[in-house]
Amino acid sequence: MLYNKRFRNEWKFRCDQRTRISLYERLRPALNFDEHSGPDGSYAVHSLYFDDLTDSCARENEAGTEPRAKYRVRCYGADRAMLHLERKEKNYGLTRKLSCPLEQSVYMELIAGNAPDVYWNAENDLLRRFCLAVMNRGFRPKLSLSYQRAALIEPALNVRVTFDSAIQAADAGYGFPTPEGSPVFPLIPESETIVEVKFDDILPGWLHKIIESVRMQWVPFSKYYLGRKKLEEIYR
Repeated sequence: MLYNKRFRNEWKFRCDQRTRISLYERLRPALNFDEHSGPDGSYAVHSLYFDDLTDSCARENEAGTEPRAKYRVRCYGADRAMLHLERKEKNYGLTRKLSCPLEQSVYMELIAGNAPDVYWNAENDLLRRFCLAVMNRGFRPKLSLSYQRAALIEPALNVRVTFDSAIQAADAGYGFPTPEGSPVFPLIPESETIVEVKFDDILPGWLHKIIESVRMQWVPFSKYYLGRKKLEEIYR
């Protein structure tokens, strides 16, 4: 199964804690929590990012090359046994995410270097495509990322607003989803939040007005790229 097949707009902002609270309180009465949300509306996100032998994904991000794509394995919320393989694509300012469930046993086979076996047994096109990337281009784990997310959605309009904080990077060699024994490094100050607004063709006017009513900095923010840069600075 593939989700979010179409390309969408994705706006990213950086804001302080006061602005984050103000925006969240204005949006919450009109929007719903997403399917991963806990009782308080937030949940943890853990991601394991892959790149090839020449770090093409990181280099293309730095150069602003489009179209471009990257692969990650991700789990949402408290259920760390439910994994998802995701391919995030960017194409001339628009983004889309292709996703499929990934069984723990299949994940372990991939990490163990058995991509050919996984490929021949896989029925999902995305999983087979990822196996080819592993076999032909040497994709392997490069970065572990975790953060706390609150996500608000409007299903009828396919609008999604997320608030990501406590974004931390760790070396991929220490395990996933929780890197055991690895030092973790924050990508933004504890007091800051990355807000992402995702929508199809047109952002509803009422929502646009709310977004514009608070002061936020529009930023190009790639968690993967900034995480790689952070580890490069630490371990150089």
